[in-house]
Amino acid sequence: ELQAVGLAMSTQKDRNMLLNIIVRLCIDTTGADAGTLYLLDDDPENQDKKILRFMVNQNFSLNIQSVPFTMPLDKKSLAGYVALTHNILNIKDSYSIPESEEFLHSKSFDEKYNYITKSILTFPMVNRKDEAIGVIQLINKRKHIDVVLKDKKDFEEFVVPFNEIDERTVSALGSQAAVAL
Repeated sequence: ELQAVGLAMSTQKDRNMLLNIIVRLCIDTTGADAGTLYLLDDDPENQDKKILRFMVNQNFSLNIQSVPFTMPLDKKSLAGYVALTHNILNIKDSYSIPESEEFLHSKSFDEKYNYITKSILTFPMVNRKDEAIGVIQLINKRKHIDVVLKDKKDFEEFVVPFNEIDERTVSALGSQAAVAL
């Protein structure tokens, strides 16, 4: 499967299409309900700094149009933390992140769309120079890939933590995605 993924990524010339393919492959491979991709970019207000630019959002359970945005590259957000440390974050329950952590998960999306972000797998896309060029965040691994998460009961019954196999798989996908980009 990883060879097929690598081929698909290396032959796609349209950057936006490639970004969507990368997120779709990560979602399908792990059974996630949603996925988001951020790319590191120069801060237009300060060329010495980098920002995270939101590029792609796909969600199986919600049909929403995402609005592009940027956020600072710092350790306060999950994506920023992963981009700066190159560490994978595998969070079983985003509502139980200890206050002692450097990062937090914003609940604004959940509040706006009546969604419950429970399990999160966030990993870097690192190029051959060992530089993070982006971050992929997967949300809510589902017990059954065809389950639509509609209400609190669904989130409690069907959302499970991401596992070590997911971590290893997305690590490989993240590396291939970085090379393809």
